[in-house]
Amino acid sequence: MTVSGDKKIVSLPYSYNINDKQAFESANMTPADFQDAICRQFDTLYREGATSGRVMHIAVHPYLTGMPYRMGALDAALKYICKHKKVWKAPKCVAHRKSRGRHTALARIHDQRPTTPSLP
Repeated sequence: MTVSGDKKIVSLPYSYNINDKQAFESANMTPADFQDAICRQFDTLYREGATSGRVMHIAVHPYLTGMPYRMGALDAALKYICKHKKVWKAPKCVAHRKSRGRHTALARIHDQRPTTPSLP
């Protein structure tokens, strides 16, 4: 969406379910549980993406997933996602945009690589 001349508004999905804050603080998941949830979410979206593009967002917070005993689970889940074909991994400017202490990672599944939006 373009507003006021050349300025753009970009809407990205924000998942409460695939979110480390909810996973670790509310659902009391273990790192392995969170890894499994990410991979299972991806598997479903990957299957659905065969006929229509899908976007997957993983919300992670440095003070939660950044803990040494949790980092391996996120790394393993991202490796799992990245080994699949036809998955567009968001470039660093989108995937690791810091916003109010929050970091996000996302992958666009089974779709043509879009033009990367410029974010403030």
